[in-house]
Amino acid sequence: MISRHIEKAGLYHLSSSRKIMLIYGPRQAGKTTLAKQIGKNSGLKWLYISADLTKNETLLMQRDINTLSALTEGYQLLIIDEAQRVHDIG
Repeated sequence: MISRHIEKAGLYHLSSSRKIMLIYGPRQAGKTTLAKQIGKNSGLKWLYISADLTKNETLLMQRDINTLSALTEGYQLLIIDEAQRVHDIG
């Protein structure tokens, strides 16, 4: 595992703001690995969802607040990988 300075910055961001953080970069640069490391080292209960899986993409596209609330209930951190695959994710 390559130690990355940006992991510390990401952990600081989560501890100070607890809002949205985007990780972007070229293919195969380690974005998924970095996101999972931040989740593991955050001290928070976290959920990882990959929109690469059709079932997850469909779930996130539903926009049903009850479904999304049930999915994320009990978690303090949600990591959505490949979020760009979800239509109108913003």
